[in-house]
Amino acid sequence: MFQHLVVALDGSESSLKAFDAALDLAARANAQLDLVSVEEELPRYSSAREEAERERAAAQTYFSRIHADARRRAQNKRVTLHAEILAGHEAQTLMDFVRARRADLLVIGHKGHSGVWGAFLGSTASSLVTHAPCSVLVHRAKNEVGFKRLLVAHDGSPLSRHALQHALELAKLCGASLTALTVVEGASDDLRIPASIRQLHEAVVEQARAAGVELQVAARGGHAAQAIVDFARQGDFDLILAGATGQERPWSATAGGTAQRVAQEALCAVLLARPLRLAQRVQDVMAREVSTVAPQTPLPQVVELLIRRGVKAVPVVDEHARVVGIITGGDLLARGNLALRLSLLREPALDADALREQMRALAAGGTLRAAREVMTPDPETISVDADLQEAINRMAQHNIKRLPVVDADRRLVGIVTRADVLRAVAATPETSEAPTSFTPNARTVGEVMTRQVPTMPPDAPSEHVLRAVLESPLRRVVVVEADGRVRGIITDRNLLAQAADETRPSLIGALTSRLPHRAASEAAAKIAHGRTAADLMDATVFTARADDSLLRAIQTMMQYQVKRLVVVDAEGRLQGMVDRQQILRALTE
Repeated sequence: MFQHLVVALDGSESSLKAFDAALDLAARANAQLDLVSVEEELPRYSSAREEAERERAAAQTYFSRIHADARRRAQNKRVTLHAEILAGHEAQTLMDFVRARRADLLVIGHKGHSGVWGAFLGSTASSLVTHAPCSVLVHRAKNEVGFKRLLVAHDGSPLSRHALQHALELAKLCGASLTALTVVEGASDDLRIPASIRQLHEAVVEQARAAGVELQVAARGGHAAQAIVDFARQGDFDLILAGATGQERPWSATAGGTAQRVAQEALCAVLLARPLRLAQRVQDVMAREVSTVAPQTPLPQVVELLIRRGVKAVPVVDEHARVVGIITGGDLLARGNLALRLSLLREPALDADALREQMRALAAGGTLRAAREVMTPDPETISVDADLQEAINRMAQHNIKRLPVVDADRRLVGIVTRADVLRAVAATPETSEAPTSFTPNARTVGEVMTRQVPTMPPDAPSEHVLRAVLESPLRRVVVVEADGRVRGIITDRNLLAQAADETRPSLIGALTSRLPHRAASEAAAKIAHGRTAADLMDATVFTARADDSLLRAIQTMMQYQVKRLVVVDAEGRLQGMVDRQQILRALTE
């Protein structure tokens, strides 16, 4: 939850109500609260020195009086309040103050003495929403202090996940109801919800369950901003939470058009979520809502939980919430009789019969029926107070993708993944002067990539493709022209999605290595008779250039939620491949 709030107070009714909201939130979260009033500097030509001094003295008196009242009210709420009166341009002064204090939430009223928010270019609120270095709450007061009906806009983008984290924590703090809305751009109101959205919703519901929050989900078609604003108005929500940017530009330092429009047009308060720039500690980026299992939990329940939550691992905890183990997809493959990796088990192409067969295999393992029999015992953990560089070093050193986060008594308080730390690195400004031990601009993709990439020509027959996919540790091949230009990529997921119902069991058998290569080739012939690599490939390939900085590669991976990038030259010819683990290792050197 937010730990350091700054509220802007100019004495207007809107800013006073914003202070009420910030004070209530600080009291609930036991957070630090700073109050800032900015005395706008008068133009040099506007008055004589004596008149300017009188104006300055009047402003000091005015702000001192409302600050004294604010301190009394904060004391009644048992909140320690730090208050300052600063001089300068209002928006820039507030942003400089927030940056210097490393606050994680700025609270502002939707209109000040200057008039309605956003009514003219350069207004303070508009500038702060667009450029603030932290999350921003644009407050619009309802009849009572506190938020009771929360709406979070969630499209799976990095910052929408950040907004969801805040929404879950706020729902718990305020005892509020929570709804997650996904907008499918361009679709009609009576849209048929795509499988990808259903999976996203299932994962969100499970995350809320782990947080002890009851969550409703909804999907709408249309323009994102308008759909969010309309849904909030119809549902009488009193707070909308959204990422400051979406999939279109997730690492931009300025708010996206959707976020700005929601903040300007919504009839309720709006919180635009940004991660802390240059987050340095594990607790700044970890997930706090963690699903867990007990040592005696049956394996089928473990797998069902992982599929619902959309994650690859689950901590095993004792009755005191202390971590005693962890179960990953690799553990289930190695010791739990699971034949398909977890990401394939979530594929819509995998029918219910195939999934039930996997579950039966889990239950057929003799004594291997409980979490304790499969888990990795005494896993690596990390302190909640540790810095990010330590997390990076430990993940790279032990070749692991996640670390349970524990408090001083070794009780589980969260989990931090490789993606979490890389998202924090991705938010690093390219010309940062702030102290940080990782330097993603110091090396290039070409320095860390692997050049050993399995390839196929576009006219390769399907049986050759399947054999190559099965023999590759990456379970994927890159389709390249004779001159080396990349045409597409083929993964086991592509093959499974394209298989017909009657041939899918044969393909699953091949993918689970239950069939020898000859039988796998025969299965491939049935699956895609007469088809070629060009027919089976996905033409969308996420790429990087060999001379790209590691920061740019990380940002691309996080934006598109991919683990690997195909590396090409200026003409699109294959150079190699780079994955998250290679980049993480480079950040330790």
